[in-house]
Amino acid sequence: MKPLKFLTQFILLLFVIVSVTACEGEKPPIRVATHVWPGYEFLHLGQQLGYLPQESVNLITTGSATESIKRLKHNQADAATLTLDEVLLARSQGLDMTIILIMDISVGADQLITREKLDSLQQLKGKKVAVEQTAVGRLLLANASQQAGMTSQDFQLVDATIDQHVEIWREGIVDAIVTYEPATTQILSQGGHIIFDSSQVPETIVDVLAVRTDFIEEHSNMLRQLVSGFFKAQKHFLTNPQDASYRMSDRLNVPSREVMYLYHGLELPSIEHNKKLLAADNTQLTNVAEDIVELGLYPESNKEMLIQRLYSDKFLP
Repeated sequence: MKPLKFLTQFILLLFVIVSVTACEGEKPPIRVATHVWPGYEFLHLGQQLGYLPQESVNLITTGSATESIKRLKHNQADAATLTLDEVLLARSQGLDMTIILIMDISVGADQLITREKLDSLQQLKGKKVAVEQTAVGRLLLANASQQAGMTSQDFQLVDATIDQHVEIWREGIVDAIVTYEPATTQILSQGGHIIFDSSQVPETIVDVLAVRTDFIEEHSNMLRQLVSGFFKAQKHFLTNPQDASYRMSDRLNVPSREVMYLYHGLELPSIEHNKKLLAADNTQLTNVAEDIVELGLYPESNKEMLIQRLYSDKFLP
């Protein structure tokens, strides 16, 4: 009887171990809120190529960064693709976010476009300017205004999310707009003129993948797979541009032959560059964050709290 009893206990123990392991392995997919922007599209390309399977990563398409932040607030997303200043905004609203990946750096891709060709920004004083005020648009406008000896209050601001930009421009509602691809190409084709862009504020507009800090501890492996899949897709884009362009054209809403053009104003940091920027002893990103905070975009917030433990390199390949 003893051997039989031992065998029964062993089988029960094995059943418990298998059950626990299975439960740990059945974590729901990470929910990533993301809107259409060339630098973010490697996530969707990675899913098409099988690098980011849907059972591990649920990509939630939103209309704008504003909507992505709302989803984070309502626990409808675990992570989001945002600009650095949008992460700071989320933090200022009580969302503890950690940056785990630098997706791209804007070097001209974000633009202030005017309806008339102007000699200086001062000619826009008192005019209507469309800008997504809870996102990167207000950062670009703040920098443009500062360089012109003005403030954003010198304009009539019209709040508009990126999914509304083309329609607002077409209807002639505003005199200028702060926007980015894929809206930029359509607006310029309708006679717009670039008066200021992100190349004039280098390394200020940084697009990142940020995760709710309370999500990180129990999902380290999942986050590593997510970052790894992103870089695999980025590599496919760089080494097989024709195939990548064909796959990405629908979401970017341009013909495949024009996809590569959308990336002309973007720097795509490699794994090595990411490791440098996200290293604990590198203050470059923190310094940029401090400069953004000094613009006064988050007046009611504790400035030190906004930039503490802002990023981590532990999930990079």
